[in-house]
Amino acid sequence: MIKRELALILLAGIILGFSVTMVNNLENLWPSIIMMTSIILINILAKKITAYNLGIKIETKLFEFRRQRAKAKFLRKNILDKAVSPIEFLFGKSIQFGIFLPILIPLLSQGYFIWLACLGFTSTAETHRASRRWGLSKLIDVTEEHEAYIATAGIIATLILAIIGLLTGLNELGRFSAYYALSNTLPILNLDGSKILFGNKFIWALTISLSIVVLIYSFSI
Repeated sequence: MIKRELALILLAGIILGFSVTMVNNLENLWPSIIMMTSIILINILAKKITAYNLGIKIETKLFEFRRQRAKAKFLRKNILDKAVSPIEFLFGKSIQFGIFLPILIPLLSQGYFIWLACLGFTSTAETHRASRRWGLSKLIDVTEEHEAYIATAGIIATLILAIIGLLTGLNELGRFSAYYALSNTLPILNLDGSKILFGNKFIWALTISLSIVVLIYSFSI
């Protein structure tokens, strides 16, 4: 599982690095990949540490749209009994927005817009943590509020990285860290913004406001 998550982080870094170079300059591809991978790592580490302290295990996933296939299967088996639909053939159980959007949006907008949200996470309670804390063998339920705290930790860590970058003259690191934070606070599907919004609306409003402020400030430097 750790290898899979590391592979996802590297894939996300490459995709977002390529996306960033479409807005800036293709000659900066490798520095952009390193920069975006570092931003992603800081975000995920903050979430992992927060989750561990809450007795929760999280797994990094691609930002995706999962389709309900039960009805389609029933129709194929009982009525149509034919080949799968073109969309199902191309995308299977889910559409991987985390791969397509960061590349398509800069291309379609000719570099005027950028999308840096490509990862989400799933969470489960850890039995050994529940037992150690409460003397119980059963799992502690993971609530929407727990997931909101975890997602918020990632956003705050990314914004801190952005502020450090801007204050130390690393303007691109600061700007794209702010972009990453803002993209992930949008309440869409399994992005961090959805988890924060459903868990605590006040924290969501605060994090998205801070992300906008830091991003605007990055353009004033």
